[in-house]
Amino acid sequence: MVLIAVDEALATLERSPLSRKRAMLLALLIDRAIDEVPAGDPLARCRHLVRGALGEVLRLAALHEQGPRLVLDTVPVEDPESLSEADYMVSVYCGGMAPRVRFAWPDGRREDALPLLRSAAAALRAVLAESR
Repeated sequence: MVLIAVDEALATLERSPLSRKRAMLLALLIDRAIDEVPAGDPLARCRHLVRGALGEVLRLAALHEQGPRLVLDTVPVEDPESLSEADYMVSVYCGGMAPRVRFAWPDGRREDALPLLRSAAAALRAVLAESR
């Protein structure tokens, strides 16, 4: 049931990739889904939760001051052919730049939110499958 909500939130974000609100909703749903993972082997469960995309999404959902946050950045377009028509038009008028929702860490690192959230959803599936 919880995976359905995560899948729906991911699909909604993919249709509206510039929505920080929808990106945060997906992060919170992933965080909620982790609460439903059976205890099983706590060390195995923790291994998944502290690494990679899933760990970053859980840190975002925790809203810690030193954790990542979601920001809207304007970034250079590397592959114009991969853009939607709307994004392409924005990039044309903005000198090859396009807005993106990104994870931003206090140390200055930035990463596009959509691929990271996709990876976290896939890692969640793996955790849930492993716990069965």
